[in-house]
Amino acid sequence: MMERNTDSRLFSRCAGTSQGLWLLALFWALVLTPVGSERLRGENGEISLAITVPLTNKGEHQPNPGWVYMAAALLAVDHFNDKDPAVIKELGQPELADCPFKFVNVSVVDTGTESHMATKSLLQRIQDVGPVDAIAGPYNNQPALELSVLATGMESPIVAFRGLDQSLVLPDKHPFFSQVYPDLNGDMEFVGKFLAYTNRTDYIAILYSNEDTVLQRVEVLRQILRQMGIYNVLTFSYLGVEKSEEGEDRGVDDAVRRISQTGYRTIIVMMTNPVVDFELLAPAAHKYELDIGGHFFIMVGGLDPSSSGKDDVLVHYRYRPEGRLLQGMAFLYIWDNEYVDSDGDFQRTIRQQNNSFFQRMVDLNPVPNYSRSLYEILCEVDSDQCDPANFSIGSLLQVPDLPDQVGFAYDATMAIGIGACRAIANTTDSKSTAMTGEQHLEGIQSVDFSGITGKVEFQNRPATPGSRKGSSIYYGVLNLNRRDANDSDLAEGTSYLDPFTQEWVEYLPFEYAGGSSTPPKLLRSHPEQNFLDPAVRAIGLALMSLSLAAVFASVVWVMANRSHIVVTAAQPPFLYVLCLGAALTSMIVLTQSFDESYGWEESMLSRACLAMPWLACLGVMVTYSALFTKLWRVNKVLQFKRRQIKASQVMWPALSLFVIAVVLLSAWTATTDFGWVREEIDELSGESIGRCTGTNTAKLLIPVDLLVLIPVVLAGVMAWKTSDVDDMYSESKWIFSLILVQLQVFIVGAPLIVILNDVSTTGRYIGLALVVCTFPLSTMGLIFVPKALAVRKASRGGNREETMRGSSPGVRVTGVNLPSGEVASTKGVDSGDQSTRTSRDTSNPTSTDHRASSTRIQTVTME
Repeated sequence: MMERNTDSRLFSRCAGTSQGLWLLALFWALVLTPVGSERLRGENGEISLAITVPLTNKGEHQPNPGWVYMAAALLAVDHFNDKDPAVIKELGQPELADCPFKFVNVSVVDTGTESHMATKSLLQRIQDVGPVDAIAGPYNNQPALELSVLATGMESPIVAFRGLDQSLVLPDKHPFFSQVYPDLNGDMEFVGKFLAYTNRTDYIAILYSNEDTVLQRVEVLRQILRQMGIYNVLTFSYLGVEKSEEGEDRGVDDAVRRISQTGYRTIIVMMTNPVVDFELLAPAAHKYELDIGGHFFIMVGGLDPSSSGKDDVLVHYRYRPEGRLLQGMAFLYIWDNEYVDSDGDFQRTIRQQNNSFFQRMVDLNPVPNYSRSLYEILCEVDSDQCDPANFSIGSLLQVPDLPDQVGFAYDATMAIGIGACRAIANTTDSKSTAMTGEQHLEGIQSVDFSGITGKVEFQNRPATPGSRKGSSIYYGVLNLNRRDANDSDLAEGTSYLDPFTQEWVEYLPFEYAGGSSTPPKLLRSHPEQNFLDPAVRAIGLALMSLSLAAVFASVVWVMANRSHIVVTAAQPPFLYVLCLGAALTSMIVLTQSFDESYGWEESMLSRACLAMPWLACLGVMVTYSALFTKLWRVNKVLQFKRRQIKASQVMWPALSLFVIAVVLLSAWTATTDFGWVREEIDELSGESIGRCTGTNTAKLLIPVDLLVLIPVVLAGVMAWKTSDVDDMYSESKWIFSLILVQLQVFIVGAPLIVILNDVSTTGRYIGLALVVCTFPLSTMGLIFVPKALAVRKASRGGNREETMRGSSPGVRVTGVNLPSGEVASTKGVDSGDQSTRTSRDTSNPTSTDHRASSTRIQTVTME
């Protein structure tokens, strides 16, 4: 007695500390090792069994579910001992029918639901009854952690009804632990299968309460979805309060608001207390219009399909606007076969039990006055149950509030017995029934039988050997808001995944929001794609059309006035080339005027992207090459070093640059990944923007850009060299103005386009159109408008000042038919590529030095 009190005081001291769990394990290893690690069990075919169930909760009696689990486990004990195949058909096969093992010293241990009740109760049982060969249960998480530690110290297998902590199935932490309930991987694999079954395999939002057990489930689910190829998954956590300690809004309303911004229409809800949290979820969903029929809510865990909490939620929100969230909500849950088949073998067998079975349960009950409390609770359900004479265990298991997972208690107990049979079947001594705890554990983890909850089979892999295969369990779908013929709200099972065939069985059509039998078609509300607005596009195309119209008008004007001295002196062929360059530049706008909204595919848009650098580089190069070549020709004429200047003699620099540019652009096009790309710019909302981009674009285009600058610089230099030449031949001041205007526009516009490229389709397009169209419009305006004014002035008889090179009164233009009586006042420049036409004035053959006489008449012809 003194030893017993000392042990009790030691337990109390250990349990009161933060490390009590591990101190108790040490206590067991030091004090009770002789009855654990060295002891053989089953020597006479006897297995001492402890059934651990939650009979109390914080000191108060809890007949449901503890009493039901006790009944199921005891029924499994009887069936195994008698080798009765009423429920488990394999018990009738020779391998098990001849198995010599039986359960003995069966006792029931109250684990409670939390604290250290499980450890205390099991230690008390061992002191009262003797060593434990195996443990069936428990059901709750904290007791499972405690009893697993003790089982390790005893080297006795423990097969839990349920375990929610992922660490329980890790052999390095809990080497003797197994569970007939699936681990988190099994649960979450079913979620993935249901998503595939309903074709909801993209754009998944997970709403969950920020608690440790839920966080584990969320992380496992994300891994499962990634393995399925589902990558568009966003998670949204919430706190139990609307704001965190730092004042950050972290409540349900904020989480639902953020989900609404994403446009995701498949929402998985994970709550530890849905009855409470739904009070916040339903109004938030209604507020952000997620309950109008386009979204599919899936609740994973938290609500027992047969619980009153679920019914409370349905009744409370039945006629309220927020109740629309329940319409079409799916609830995924683990079922045993008795929920699928209410008249199955187990149900029929349990109903056949008489009151002596019930009295046996009462006798095994470790909690005083427990039976009286049970009767009182049953009276609230059915007054006939108040009389013990009328009580039957069969009616007890049909009380509406009892959980449907009673089958796990039966299968866990049966796995311990069948595991013992497997253990000795693997030994070399066929006559001996003695085995170690490790051998028994190996036998349990190798079982394979058809239980109430499905095909009882463990994963038997190094990572999680004691974890039940997720595919071996009945998983079902509950429709939370079906309506019967009387228009009353019901929660009905609609389909389940058969663990034996791995096929979906639908016995009721699922009713989605609005009464439809088909899920919402859209997986996501259309996010903002930043397509090019038609009105904005019209502005850009109008600017391009204006530029092309200016180019076309300039070409027509040159052709109409090609015989006029002003146009002839400006060398029309080069003016045509100038217009070609301006037209090429204008077409850049066209390449950027399309996106997916106009029916263009990505390949078409990528080709348009590749055309843009070609048009930009060649357009600028052709324009400024024409200006440079034209001025260079004039400058050569006025240097008096040659009397004949052909166009081919001054075009070689421009042609050389053009060929080099084409070669570089071709090499860039062949090697670049530059093309049309649509990128997501907001992960939350899914907003995206399409644009032309590439990884190596800048590096490869830099040589081309430098090449384009060469004719620009040469044109500027040549304009400076011919700045003293008459405007009829050289537009020096206009070229300076042209370069300055275009440079200013580029310096201001290019950075803005780069900035807007990633954030605004409208801003980028308008900016590009303005910058691009400034180029041809300024070119046409500064080069052709002054010439048009000069032609108009000449037609009105205006006089020109004669102070520039080539403007002496004694010089006339050859190859040009001047109007009658007009005095030539410029050096002759024939722009046509024709043969030399010499018209020398022989009346003054002695005047050979231009610097000696300002009245000399000299003719210079350019071919």
